[in-house]
Amino acid sequence: MAFLAAARALSPKARGQILVGVAGFAIIFLMLAPPFPQPLGYHAFADTRVVWGLARFGDVVSNLGFALAGLTGLAVVFGARGRRLFEDGWEALPWRVFFVGLILVAAGSAYYHADPTTATLYWDRLAMAIAFLALFAAIVTERGPASTARWLLPNAVAFGVILTTIWTFTEAAGAGNLWIYLAVQILPALLLVVIMVLFPARRPQAKGLAWAAGFYAAAFVTEKLDHQIYAALGETISGHSIKHLLAAAAGGALAHMLARRARGSDDLSP
Repeated sequence: MAFLAAARALSPKARGQILVGVAGFAIIFLMLAPPFPQPLGYHAFADTRVVWGLARFGDVVSNLGFALAGLTGLAVVFGARGRRLFEDGWEALPWRVFFVGLILVAAGSAYYHADPTTATLYWDRLAMAIAFLALFAAIVTERGPASTARWLLPNAVAFGVILTTIWTFTEAAGAGNLWIYLAVQILPALLLVVIMVLFPARRPQAKGLAWAAGFYAAAFVTEKLDHQIYAALGETISGHSIKHLLAAAAGGALAHMLARRARGSDDLSP
């Protein structure tokens, strides 16, 4: 808490310089990092069963969790209480785009897992880029003026869409550079950590973000243990399918955060 207080006591100029410095360091690193293509082994998922005529059934159907989280979130932000959560429509828009993005993730990821190739992976990652950058804009907007979303949301989403599209063109041209896509995740994530340290939230975020981060971290672990989990569970469900459910739960935690906030029952962010 003392560290947060000291960081937030810095002058606006100093905090801006820190943000620029972190962004500059990340950009230089990404530009200098040696390019490498999408590993083909990434597409070798554990569960390849055909159920009811649907290939890779587990990894495809588990994406329904994203659709459920997205629809739940949209019901919250468009509901009577949800509309009172925000100062104006611009503050609400990033959250709405985020939850629409989760529904797009359900479609894009299901499409990819039905036929996992580097080409179909584009649609999965494009949807994830939209959802992730909209969430970035939502969290940042709640730590500044509501009008922040006017410029941040379209620019952040465009950043994700453009880089993901450039990445897929590099792969199609035989000169794949996965760092281009990874920049969509690395740069906003670094900036988000710094922003959350330097700027207090105007809205309660702590519990929801903590739960979402926990679910997402668990999803990362199960993704890496895809084959091991599939074998350990008697080939009933794979680690990657569980990853989908946990990542969807992260989105659901954010929907729940907004619902609690609408009822005035959440804690304040430190």
